[in-house]
Amino acid sequence: IKFNSPKWFQTQGRAVTADDYKSIVLAEFANADSVVAYGGELSDPPQYGKVFIVVKPKSGLTLTSGDKLKIENTILKSKKVASIIPEVLDPDYTYVNVDSTVKYNPNISTNPEGTIQNDVVSSISNYSSGSLSSFDSAFRYSKLVADIDSTDNAIVSNNTKIKLRKSITPNTDSSL
Repeated sequence: IKFNSPKWFQTQGRAVTADDYKSIVLAEFANADSVVAYGGELSDPPQYGKVFIVVKPKSGLTLTSGDKLKIENTILKSKKVASIIPEVLDPDYTYVNVDSTVKYNPNISTNPEGTIQNDVVSSISNYSSGSLSSFDSAFRYSKLVADIDSTDNAIVSNNTKIKLRKSITPNTDSSL
């Protein structure tokens, strides 16, 4: 409420700008965890007269077709400008794979190796859920490495490698 109410007040219940669409969806669609909206003029190729809304749901990776229709036809229909067509899209995720080798001093730690390993995995998961869970976030390598180092006072260093992964569905239409 504290985060969304100023934006909702700013829109005055109508969708004119892309930020208005974002605010309305966040305020009125309970399953929205994170939302980004942009005008069709920013897409490639440009699609004038459209606004695209991408919703990251609280559960699952994408919205159902019914949820998309609810946003387009129920939530936004009465609030949009007549000439603008809202279209809800699925998020395009980029996954961050972390491979970390941690060196620690067993003479300092009171925890066994397995506990330190589990704590490091938890630190990486906490970084992911806290820093990468919304569209407006950015991956910071230095922050992740610092979080790993501060997991246990016995950790001396870590060598962390990052790989990005994107899942795609190839178009197998042979008529192209």
